[in-house]
Amino acid sequence: MYYTSSCDIGKRKSEQNERLPPAEAYVNEDSVSVLSFTDNHRDTNREVGLFVLADGAGGEDAGDVASYLATSTISKHLSEYVVDRLAGNPDGVGVDFPERILDTGDERSPTAAIDDAVQAAQRRIIEYARASEPDDVDPNNPFRAYTTVVAGIYDGNRLHYGWVGDSRAYVVNTAAERISPLTKDHSEVQQLLDAGAISEVEGMVHTNSNLIQRAVGGTSLSDPTDGVEVDTDSVSLYEDDVVLFTSDGLIDAYPDIDSLNRQYQAAYGDQVEDVAQTIRETVVTDDDIREIVVSSDSLDAAAERFIEFSNEKGGKDNIAVILASGSDLPPTPEDLPARGFEESAEADPAADVAQRETTILTAEDETAGATESQSDPAPDSAGDSTGESGGSDEAPQGNGSLVRLASVSESYVVADGETIGRSRRADVEVGALTDASRVHAQVSVTDDGVVFLDRSMNGTYYCHSSNDEWERVRETETPVLRDGDVIALGDVAEENVFTIEL
Repeated sequence: MYYTSSCDIGKRKSEQNERLPPAEAYVNEDSVSVLSFTDNHRDTNREVGLFVLADGAGGEDAGDVASYLATSTISKHLSEYVVDRLAGNPDGVGVDFPERILDTGDERSPTAAIDDAVQAAQRRIIEYARASEPDDVDPNNPFRAYTTVVAGIYDGNRLHYGWVGDSRAYVVNTAAERISPLTKDHSEVQQLLDAGAISEVEGMVHTNSNLIQRAVGGTSLSDPTDGVEVDTDSVSLYEDDVVLFTSDGLIDAYPDIDSLNRQYQAAYGDQVEDVAQTIRETVVTDDDIREIVVSSDSLDAAAERFIEFSNEKGGKDNIAVILASGSDLPPTPEDLPARGFEESAEADPAADVAQRETTILTAEDETAGATESQSDPAPDSAGDSTGESGGSDEAPQGNGSLVRLASVSESYVVADGETIGRSRRADVEVGALTDASRVHAQVSVTDDGVVFLDRSMNGTYYCHSSNDEWERVRETETPVLRDGDVIALGDVAEENVFTIEL
């Protein structure tokens, strides 16, 4: 087994530290732990690798401590598990023991052991947070310590792994030149992508891409017995595979996604694809990651190149990587199967790119985001709803509850449950609008009126007919609006404003 790891504070924070006094300087909040176990006897050689990477949440009180506690605690628990498993499996080294003295070892599955180890880290971090809080704790502002985690057991020709948050695991096959994402971010952006509410390119520059919905740790008011949900899986490995664990500092390298977001939101017609291509060339994608692994002469060279590449892109955040490859693995099959979240054997999906310091969403924060997945928008295909024809008054198929949205030049009929936006991903396409998101809002028609669930980047404005005051909602619902009230999809400009007709 071959492996390497590397950490870097990132170009931006390194430059900022040059202007800050030591007491105020940024620290690297990423943490990495790598352990290798080799068991040689007779003609056998068993190797097991433990890899743990954690990214402390920069917006919290002690992200650096949380990440350290995560990697050290998980490594401790998994190393005990691995040693017990090796000792309890003498068949692996050709030794026969009488059954009466045979120690079966730890009988948990590797993924169950990873889950248990992360739970132990959860308890440890909460205990630290509780011990760090002064006696006069402010219940509205408790001490907070959170981190993301990705951990794996590399055993034989299998990788068993688990993760919480937006640190990632990949496997790159250098012979097939394919990359397989093994994890999926526990983030608001990923939830919107899964729901079909935003496009892949929108995900790369989404203004909420720093918000994660799951992390290890808690506050000084948390109960140490509260667990955290861990996603786990196992995949087969082949002789041309390179396993990569990385913090989001690699994916988040470009520091100014806001400007790209504005360009994409303002684009329409043929401009959309031009801006999308600019975004793909500017941010870090899975294709970039694959190319670095495939073109590097060694794991050390790949790790060094990842740090350089991240800083060349802007080095917005700390970066940590672990790379590993195995020996005596099965040859890469000609029909290499898709693994993890790889979309197909032919496709290498581009990575969505986060930005800003990671922020943990509380249960209250998640309420609005959780509603995003309630209705999937229509796919890009023939038979899209009325908006495709450009302002048709023909009623779309729905449950019979309809609302008409009338602007100065167009009107659209929207059914209960349908989405409206400026692309064919929406059920009703309002292509003339430059400020609307691709899937801007979902409409709910009730006996009392109509409610718009905002699913956009820029927000939805509304104004009751009884007054002239505009209010804005973003990723939540408007109040019930009635006949004669108005909404604006994006900025309050004449071309974006619609009167509600029930």
